[in-house]
Amino acid sequence: MKKSFLSLVLIGACGATMAQRVSTGAQRMHANADAGFRASTDTIVTGAYFDPDVTFELRNSVGGGYVSGNNGYGDKAKAQAFLLDNAVTAEAVGVWFGAKTETSGDPNSHVTFNMYQLNGAGENSAGAITTGAPNSLWASVEVPITDCDTSSTTTFTWADFAAPVYVTDYFAAGVDFTGLAAGDTIGIVTTGEGYVEYQDFSWEKWSDDSWYTMYGSWPLDIDFVILVAVDASNVGIDDAETFNGMRMSFLNGNLVGQDVQLAYTVDQNAKMRLLVSDASGRLVLDQDLGNKAVGLYNQTINAENWNAGMYYVSLIANGKSITKKLVKE
Repeated sequence: MKKSFLSLVLIGACGATMAQRVSTGAQRMHANADAGFRASTDTIVTGAYFDPDVTFELRNSVGGGYVSGNNGYGDKAKAQAFLLDNAVTAEAVGVWFGAKTETSGDPNSHVTFNMYQLNGAGENSAGAITTGAPNSLWASVEVPITDCDTSSTTTFTWADFAAPVYVTDYFAAGVDFTGLAAGDTIGIVTTGEGYVEYQDFSWEKWSDDSWYTMYGSWPLDIDFVILVAVDASNVGIDDAETFNGMRMSFLNGNLVGQDVQLAYTVDQNAKMRLLVSDASGRLVLDQDLGNKAVGLYNQTINAENWNAGMYYVSLIANGKSITKKLVKE
């Protein structure tokens, strides 16, 4: 299977010995359900985000700064890899920043949100690899540090690309810190130790421009809370392709009155959830659909008490999601 093959590609046959990096403590962060998710066609994030037992943290680094940001080691960037079932069109990147320090007063101090191809050399927990690390860029957008929101729980800082970017099913999204002025620091919230979708999928770029996984360098088995807004609206139940192993259609159209007639398929056994949020991100429905076998399913959603406006319906299967929008008349 493709996923198994890609996992094997990431494992190097041998590796160099590196000095273990040191963190000085972790601050526990608290997520607020799915608040802050982008009202887009679909938002993807590490599947570990949806683990009911997951914890979120922001770790300080020896020498100042953050393990998951810029720090005394001179780290230049952090990135989270994603492995989907098919190629997608990326529209924007969102990041949960846990804290920042602005001491420079430089109005040009900024970070850069990047979309990376995973076609470079690097090193993971098993050793050196010749491909599979972040390298070539698909798209970039600068974000002033003053616009990076750390004010409240699970507030994501979003930045749109100038135009949608077509990416493969295996890519990374990340933050480059080299545009920060001296004295400015910022850190990305991570999952707690051991809560990951895939091992060695969180990466960092060292001061010498080499890439290492977080599990290989610190070593911390964590994922960054970095999100990507993608377009998966073309995947319906009659299509040959799936998105994250699912297809979804509104049988009565995306203009609804009293009820939403939902049809969906899953191509592997999955534990499923149904989420509906309004345009402001407020969750109006969170339903556990239980364990579903491979097949086609129908679901009626009562929309009688919804206010008129835009809504986003998400199916989550084993931590991965597909989302479509509809309008309540």
